[in-house]
Amino acid sequence: MTGERRDDWFGNTVSEAGDFNRDGFDDVAVGAPFWDDFSNPILPKSAAGKVYVFYGGLSGIMDGVADWTASGERADDHFGFAITSAGDVDGNGGSDLLVGARFYDDLSGPTAVSAVGKIYLLAGSPGGSPPGSAPTFSRVGRAADD
Repeated sequence: MTGERRDDWFGNTVSEAGDFNRDGFDDVAVGAPFWDDFSNPILPKSAAGKVYVFYGGLSGIMDGVADWTASGERADDHFGFAITSAGDVDGNGGSDLLVGARFYDDLSGPTAVSAVGKIYLLAGSPGGSPPGSAPTFSRVGRAADD
């Protein structure tokens, strides 16, 4: 398995993901917190970060192609700097992931608060359907540099 681009820091974090897609085999999650999102070439999001999930299978060997991904919301979020399996928090039968974005900025109030950080609960597959990339739950830190 390799990252998409130079300096993504692919593999900075690696975690077992439980059975994320609910196929009976354990999966692996890999973070690349410095991944740059160039989906909008006019406003690229440098170091937004990305998480990749690789599904396990019968052979015990993964093919090296990510089966599921999610990325940070904004530039410099460093989404995927921390990853861990959360078990089946939502009770849908698929393992869930907790993902940290250590430099997430809180822009919700009258003034921006830098690097409060944010955690995301990403739900695994409900009943064998593909997992979504929208978080089930998220929580933002309280103060700068949390």
